[in-house]
Amino acid sequence: MGAIESRSDEDLPGGEPAVSIPGFAQDSREAQHRAMVAFDIVEFARNQDPDVLQQMREAMYRIVQHATAAVHLSRVECHQEDRGDGFFLLAPIGFGVHTLVDPLMSLVRTGLRKVNKTLHPDNQLRLRMAVHEGYVYRDQEGFVGKDLNHLFRLLNAPAFRASFESGELALIVSDDVYQDVVKWGPGLVEPAEFQQVVVTNKETRCLAWVNLPSQPAARSASGQVAGSSVGDAASDQPLQFGSEPHGNFSVLVLLAALRGSPHYQRARRCPVMVEFLPELRD
Repeated sequence: MGAIESRSDEDLPGGEPAVSIPGFAQDSREAQHRAMVAFDIVEFARNQDPDVLQQMREAMYRIVQHATAAVHLSRVECHQEDRGDGFFLLAPIGFGVHTLVDPLMSLVRTGLRKVNKTLHPDNQLRLRMAVHEGYVYRDQEGFVGKDLNHLFRLLNAPAFRASFESGELALIVSDDVYQDVVKWGPGLVEPAEFQQVVVTNKETRCLAWVNLPSQPAARSASGQVAGSSVGDAASDQPLQFGSEPHGNFSVLVLLAALRGSPHYQRARRCPVMVEFLPELRD
């Protein structure tokens, strides 16, 4: 699943017609700055039963529509396009991207938990969510632009997919959204619950930030909690570099990723990493 400037790309399965935006011409060459969010269903093809697939899609749409309505973002105000196993929304011009992170993430996660109580254990609904903002351009078929492409590069990033092993919802945000919104901890957002990753997907090489579901605290034989937060778990996990060899990254990107994570000091103490990145000695 993805979004690029041509509808014929293999990443874009056919879907429902886009929802029109009131007051906008069908073909506008003017750049429009939009907050944007995309969702897709994890392991959507694991069950080939069309009734089950329809049930999962209907549940996804119902959950997100209830959540967006709660933040005063109605479907008629957005541009919405289906992607088979997911969809994306462009918020109206002027709608703050911070709302797509908080409280939308928490509302969607809560909705998923409620719906999954009613679904068969084999058909639990799990969603990936990506948030970005930037400029898009409208034509007769919908919207295009590098920032819309970037949204889907984040959503489909191998590091993001690999890190989401359990739980209902995982969120990835662009580095711009993290630096402008998440970093300052507005509302219910806790910056410490975001882990930095390096995204490598097609031509895209960039930093991004992931929020994973919190895991139940592990207890020792004495009953002591071994760890209870995403931040604690993150320090014991290897830094996610994506699916390609390290040699394909620039040294500057690697250093930026390390310096923004709890792994930086550990990397400086590792002879192999220091040999690979001599700049760690500085």
